Amino acid sequence: MDLQSLIDAQPPNGILELPPGEFSGKVIIGQPITIVGHGKATWIGSEVSPTIRIISARVRLKNLSVDCTASDEAVAVDAAPGTNPVLENVTVRGKIKGVRPERIISGTQAEAAGPLKPSQQIASPVTPGYDKIPSRSPIGRPAPASEDRPLPRRDMVEDNVPRASTASRVRSLIPFAKVAFAVLGLAGIVWLVSEFLEKPQQQETQPPKEMAQEDKDLPDFAQKYPNEIKFLLRAALRGEAWAQAKLGYEYSLGRQIPNDDAEAVKWYLKAVDQGNSMAQCNLGYMYGHGRGVEKDHAEAARLYRLAAEQNDPMAQNNLGVMYRDGLGVPQDDAEAVKWYRKAVEKGNARAQCQLGLMYEMGRGVAADLAEACNWYRKAADQGDAVAQTNLGWMYENGRGVTKDRDEAIKWYRKAAAQENERAMDRLRTLGAASP
Repeated sequence: MDLQSLIDAQPPNGILELPPGEFSGKVIIGQPITIVGHGKATWIGSEVSPTIRIISARVRLKNLSVDCTASDEAVAVDAAPGTNPVLENVTVRGKIKGVRPERIISGTQAEAAGPLKPSQQIASPVTPGYDKIPSRSPIGRPAPASEDRPLPRRDMVEDNVPRASTASRVRSLIPFAKVAFAVLGLAGIVWLVSEFLEKPQQQETQPPKEMAQEDKDLPDFAQKYPNEIKFLLRAALRGEAWAQAKLGYEYSLGRQIPNDDAEAVKWYLKAVDQGNSMAQCNLGYMYGHGRGVEKDHAEAARLYRLAAEQNDPMAQNNLGVMYRDGLGVPQDDAEAVKWYRKAVEKGNARAQCQLGLMYEMGRGVAADLAEACNWYRKAADQGDAVAQTNLGWMYENGRGVTKDRDEAIKWYRKAAAQENERAMDRLRTLGAASP
């Protein structure tokens, strides 16, 4: 299965629940996301290390396995500076790089090769959700070395050595005690000062020393960019297609850097020249909506097809929409359904919703309201707001399901929580409160 396409198809801060099975190839996680494997999903790396490259903050991997087959020393999970992902109950074959120990939670294990052993557990569990863990342990004075040596037994004292009285012995020790306390006190002060004056660890918002030096090679306008964007820019300038595509996406999104559609198109074109499917799909979107370029549906459809033929699920969905609406290609419902089916095989929520609509309307397939509800539900369970609204409509009107006002309100509220206008309008009509 193409895991990169599944990840790219998710909205920011989305939850991707992987079906059981194996996923192959190197992936780049470039947006906030939670990926859940339910203990039955395995990432199989390629000869290229790392298997998983994380370049975005707020990434969580949970209940899955990562198997890097490149070599015993290969990096399985590599996180860019400042991203601080969370690994929870993740079994890793290979090395973990760039992940802080306190972000490795509950049963995560790593190995170079061979079967896992209980002794290879990386870290003890920490409180889930507690992100502000101190970066340094509390200061504590080390125990004197003499505590590790056995004290002399009383009966080992030679009998021919005269014993002084207790009081006189105490008095004789006073000068030595003063000197000892003075020395220990001075040593303690020096130790405490050294502890407090120790250079603090890098803050999450500060680049490591080597990255700060590299910043001098970046253009002036990029000096204030977040570390993730600087990382992408360096890779893009080196000609790496995945970074060019992701940088174009960031420019078009305007989330971490100012929106600049022309700059987005420039980087998409560079990646398209190298056959990158994400860039092909996204550049198709720019042509289809006239962003940074003159609107051209034919060019949009051409680019969608290039990416769709590389099994990009979002491009397959978008090409289906072009055929459904006759944009840049002859109108053809059967062809639209064909591309929707290819996308739903990879779990694409938008294609699931679109296929549900085709079944509801009887376009390209025989009308089947129960099947329409089935596909709406699949997409709704993945958080697609349009599908949630459509499913609510089916329950409100008893189409393909038993009429159920409460169930309709439930799905409308889920969609309204994502600011879906149609869902909010239906809630008002039903006299139900919005979330």
